Amino acid sequence: MRKLTFAVLAVSLVSVSVAGLKEEINASYGKIAVALKNKDIKAFEKLLRGITTPDFRYVERGTSQTLDQMVANMKMGMGQLGKVTRSKAYVVSVKESRNFATVVAVHDMAGTMVTPDKKTHTMDYVGTMTETYVKFNGKWKLKEMKVAKEVMKMDGKPFDPMGGGTPK
Repeated sequence: MRKLTFAVLAVSLVSVSVAGLKEEINASYGKIAVALKNKDIKAFEKLLRGITTPDFRYVERGTSQTLDQMVANMKMGMGQLGKVTRSKAYVVSVKESRNFATVVAVHDMAGTMVTPDKKTHTMDYVGTMTETYVKFNGKWKLKEMKVAKEVMKMDGKPFDPMGGGTPK
């Protein structure tokens, strides 16, 4: 009976811990989403610095970036958007051990963009991320964010900015 009670308590504690981490991450995502919706890169950077490890890496299409590089690229990308019409992110799943967690999350943004020919287009981005969190000085910190899947659309049609596709 004692073993069963201990097993039930252990499972309950893990469930509470995972729920706590998930809520903590979603709360951070909410603040980051507001900063991005407002195109406030300074707030975005400050929020990220508060939740990442010093050796944080962002990995997209096989290219690894530091936090500084990621923020610089976000600043450039956000500068190309006219208005951000949607910005949200949420946790899909959390697998947690004592000092390590793997999180699958969705990041979703949309906005308008004016191309050199003065036409306004809608841009949509939905990315599924695999994120690694570690305990750092007693707190959960984001160590790596890796793009597992991304879909970009311009005016509702698939679009690959890296492929040089510009709408007519």
